[in-house]
Amino acid sequence: MNTINANYTAKTYTNSVKKQEVKKSQPETASFCDTVLGKSESAVDQYKRKHPEDACHVDSQVQAGKAVWTKNGVEDVSREDMTMEEYKAFINGLLNSIPFDATRIYDKEMISISDAGWEQMKHDPDYEAWVLGYTVENRSVRNPFFGWPGASGNVYVEKFGASIEEHIGQSVGTSGPGSSSSNVKNEKSWWEKRHEKMEELLEEQTKKALKKAQAQRVLEQQYYLNSRLASQQRLQNFLSDGTQISNDMMHFQSGSMSALAAMAYENNINIFSKSVMGSQK
Repeated sequence: MNTINANYTAKTYTNSVKKQEVKKSQPETASFCDTVLGKSESAVDQYKRKHPEDACHVDSQVQAGKAVWTKNGVEDVSREDMTMEEYKAFINGLLNSIPFDATRIYDKEMISISDAGWEQMKHDPDYEAWVLGYTVENRSVRNPFFGWPGASGNVYVEKFGASIEEHIGQSVGTSGPGSSSSNVKNEKSWWEKRHEKMEELLEEQTKKALKKAQAQRVLEQQYYLNSRLASQQRLQNFLSDGTQISNDMMHFQSGSMSALAAMAYENNINIFSKSVMGSQK
């Protein structure tokens, strides 16, 4: 949004023209900052004097607010000529021109300014610029959870008074009924819940794998023993008969070995038999 509210703009400048016609004999109206310069210490200067460690950050916020003036072309608009209702509409138009980051499309913001805060802003250009600059900074923050399953926006409440110290910013998640700041803090995040679920699944799969490995080991041991017995019995039958395996041994083999294993052993015996027969000739 490049300009403030169209209806209010027309009204403001109409009133300004009328008032300028009445004051034709007076010097040309100075800029907003020049008009109030030197009247009293700015709320911004007071805060920086008390909190010098934050001076650089506060200055950057003030500059961001003045950039909003420039974008809307209102650097030289006199606030002194406005009624309080006109001034509130003027500031709301400037606030509405400040965009949210693209990841904040589900967020909602409510701004509350006390009566003393409105008065301070109207007569303190740096403080007005700070309120606008803080809003620019706050709305530009990206939501790192945007697009995640189950993620939703937040409701932001910004309260401004007559000084920077009086500002209070709060946010509440909109994940469901009964959400509150305390619930949001105490409730486990989606990532924590997912991590716990993965640990439970991993533990369950590990137990199943151990049971399966143990059962497989028992089968392999039994298979090995049966194979040894079958091999010994085949060798004895071969040495005693020379050609055939007894029917009793075949019955034992079918009950203790799978079809595939039996075929493998049969092939081994045949090879061994041919080798022995060849050596006896």
